[in-house]
Amino acid sequence: MALILLLSSQIALAQLPQAPQYADCRLDSVFPNGGQQGTTVSVTFRGQAYALNPPRGVIIDGPPGITVKDVKEGEKGTVVGTLEIAADAPPGRRWLRVLNERSGLTNFAQFVVGRLPESLEAEPNNELTKAQTVMTPTVINGRIDPKADIDCFRFTGKTGQILVAAIAAFSLDVHGQYKDYGIADFSLELLDADGRTLTAAEDTLGFDPLIEYTLPRDADYFVRVTMLNFGGFPDAVYRLTLGDVPYLIGTFPSGLRRDSEADVELFGPNIPPGTKRRVKSAADLTVPLQYIALDELPNSGLDMPLAIGDFPEQLELEPNNDREHALSLSWPVTVNARFAEPNDADWYRVTLTAGQKVWFDVTAQRFTHSPVDTLLQV
Repeated sequence: MALILLLSSQIALAQLPQAPQYADCRLDSVFPNGGQQGTTVSVTFRGQAYALNPPRGVIIDGPPGITVKDVKEGEKGTVVGTLEIAADAPPGRRWLRVLNERSGLTNFAQFVVGRLPESLEAEPNNELTKAQTVMTPTVINGRIDPKADIDCFRFTGKTGQILVAAIAAFSLDVHGQYKDYGIADFSLELLDADGRTLTAAEDTLGFDPLIEYTLPRDADYFVRVTMLNFGGFPDAVYRLTLGDVPYLIGTFPSGLRRDSEADVELFGPNIPPGTKRRVKSAADLTVPLQYIALDELPNSGLDMPLAIGDFPEQLELEPNNDREHALSLSWPVTVNARFAEPNDADWYRVTLTAGQKVWFDVTAQRFTHSPVDTLLQV
């Protein structure tokens, strides 16, 4: 009898569902990873092999305005979902996760709602002679795959236009896995009608390139997108904003105290000086970042994070470029500051007691995506 019971126990254990592997739970990318207000977008979700299937739905975190329709299995183990974006959906990012039978709920990938017309990259467009013609302003959703892939786009520009050509990928946590593990690091070039490079960019905002350039004449121009070291992989997706449009690159202040309210300046190419939004910071610090986007101007929808903290907040006051003019601070405090001109230095004075343990820390690129490399001295 004991032997029979043991065998029965083994059979029961064998019938228990097996825990999924880590890769089974991982969502590697969504494509396209953005869409325009008032449109319907077919989005492909990629994971390992058939790990995301069979799908049961898509969970969206973030601002309202997106309805999920027709989630189904796609080609090569992908999941395809239809997203209906309301005309009044707030601009900015959302976080998408796939609910599925195999692993339950995946990690999230980011998706941006914007105000500009959007299009998909169309291959072959590896050479200037085969460049894809686009109408500006636009957001182009593309990917660099396979390795050494090049994406070329042709557009018509006018004399004096302040052109913005900007990639959003690093800012949306686009990265690879396995042998392609790491960030998707893009390069961007602007060329004239004869194929001569007018200007180029790489790591402007973190690892995302940004070009701001005044066009010299009425003519056709090219934009060329590559990856650093001519890499490429299926999840190397990007959003290319192209046109004489506002593009958000920063806020000031770059953070707020929890459960407070303040006017926040938004700045970047083609954004009118003094553009501000009244922001109420979250009372819940479960996630100590809050995102803010341009609310009314036509834009790509790319937003910027605000760091939310517990300490009293203070704004830097110029002039404080030397020891004599150091700004006195109460303790503890978070100071919001910026380098407004070349060779700017910011000095602060604090009063401490012997044996006191203190903590000085600068947050810039780490959380707020500011393109600043700082030196801190005490």
